[in-house]
Amino acid sequence: MSFQSRLLSDIPGIRYAFLDVHETAAFPYAELAPVKLVHGNVVHHFQQPLAERPHADAVFTALGGQKVGVVTADCLPMLMASRDGAFVCSVHAGWRARRPELLLIVSISLPDMAYRRTRWW
Repeated sequence: MSFQSRLLSDIPGIRYAFLDVHETAAFPYAELAPVKLVHGNVVHHFQQPLAERPHADAVFTALGGQKVGVVTADCLPMLMASRDGAFVCSVHAGWRARRPELLLIVSISLPDMAYRRTRWW
């Protein structure tokens, strides 16, 4: 049983899935932007794979076709996208992180061009 978002479904070029534990068994994790999810307030701007996976709780990118995601057990997963689908962001709002602070960091860490050019959901 996957879950749907009307807002994300209305954005052109965005494909997403919220999966339950049974559906994740066959998920191709290697296709996600390689980030080590931690309980903190770090946001990573993914532009290309790095030699070592960065530690972060959010990752955003403007690379077309690049998959971002969150794998969690008891934390809050969030997916965001610009209205035109040019920018996507996944957030792992962990129970140890201060969620309001992390969301503020996400909002100000977006590239200036993206922030000025588009409106985010």
